Amino acid sequence: MNPSIKVFIVDDNEFLIKNLTRLLSEKTNFEIVNTSNNGQDLLNKLEENSNLPDVILMDIDMPIMNGFETTKQVKSKFPEIKILIFSLSDSEAFFQRAIHERANGFISKNEGIQRIIAGIKLVYENEFVDFRSA
Repeated sequence: MNPSIKVFIVDDNEFLIKNLTRLLSEKTNFEIVNTSNNGQDLLNKLEENSNLPDVILMDIDMPIMNGFETTKQVKSKFPEIKILIFSLSDSEAFFQRAIHERANGFISKNEGIQRIIAGIKLVYENEFVDFRSA
């Protein structure tokens, strides 16, 4: 059996977090280690917890600290954690900013659950993911 991929979901939409947690836990070998609704809370939880995630599924547009700034800080403190940006806006500017902040991939929230699962697995396997809507 494959080891489970530890995933941390960061999004300010509680409904989305609950549904993703349910879907990813039921259909995959993912372990949802934690969730958060803003970047500052994510950073606090990472520093308090020894069970670090393999992959963070990170929204961009959040209160307190956005996904770009959060990605920059996570990568400086925990460079081994992979970050998959997860956003409604899949503009080229957002994509380039995600790359600049050292995200490991970018996926549109308009993608289905199978693409989200595939994106997490690919990022975990050290592949760069670009799943923006065409």
